[in-house]
Order: sequence, then structure tokens, then C-alpha cells
Amino acid sequence: MKILITGIPGVGKSEISKTLAKQKKFKVFNDKEYSIKNKLGNYEKADGIKEYFVELKKLNAYSRKDLSSKDNIIFEGHLWCELSKSNLKLFDKVIVLTADSKIIRQRLEKRKYRQIKIEENLFCQDNKYIPELLKKKSKKYIIIKTNNNIKQNIKKISEKLW
Repeated sequence: MKILITGIPGVGKSEISKTLAKQKKFKVFNDKEYSIKNKLGNYEKADGIKEYFVELKKLNAYSRKDLSSKDNIIFEGHLWCELSKSNLKLFDKVIVLTADSKIIRQRLEKRKYRQIKIEENLFCQDNKYIPELLKKKSKKYIIIKTNNNIKQNIKKISEKLW
């Protein structure tokens, strides 16, 4: 089974994915870690800050083998929804996580995100960037609103997955 858990930064993708993977014995592929490990991008300076930029064409091509494998994998991150329509078809389930702006703001401030990045991410959530992108690529998805209670979040997601 291949599951995509996506959403903007701060909605709980990583924590939820790790918890679900442990419960169900799945592997977890975080988009950024996967890209760095497989050299699918490079570090560049943006606004004086060194950031890792993923080349989406490389991510798309390289991930095909993992999407086609027999392994149970949770693909976690906001970049996976940028994959091609043919790669997105290989996901059995797609979950788009959202959260209240206040929660996202607190989480991203704690991670020392710059204010402009916080606002950009909230703008993307408010304008349904990820759901619209998935819709454009004809991929069905489930939206789940998260909160600060991991057990409640896992329960809500598990009800939709299994």
C-alpha cells in the first residue's frame, strides 16, 4: 500500500506519519530527507539563508521505483503532490492535512520560520493550493483537519485509511 500524507508545513505530517508507520509497520519517506539522500536537488542561498531545493523532475523520476515497489510506504511531505499525474495514480490513498492558522503559526514560529514563509504557507492553505493541484491531476484525496492531540489525529486518519 502507498499512502501520501501531504499539507503545508506545520500541520503535523511528520509526527502523524511516523506514528502511523510504527503502528502499521510501514516505511516513511519524508520528501526532503528522501531528496537529500538520493541527491535530487542542491543547496542554494535564498534571502541569505542556505536552503535545499529539490529538482521536481528528478524527484518524479527517482520516486517511480519506490511507488512501484511492493513495500508499504507512507510518503510524507508537501512536495509529493507535485509528482506527475501518472505517479500520483500509484498512491492508494491521499490525505491532505490542514490545521487552524493559529496552530500552524505557533509551530512554524517555534521552528524559527521567517514571517514571510509563515504567511506564504498560510496563503497556500487558505487558497487550497494542494487540493487544487491534486484535483487538476485527477487524484482523489481526503482532507483532515488536525489539532494538537496526536491520538485524535491518528484516530481520524485511521478511520479514513483502514
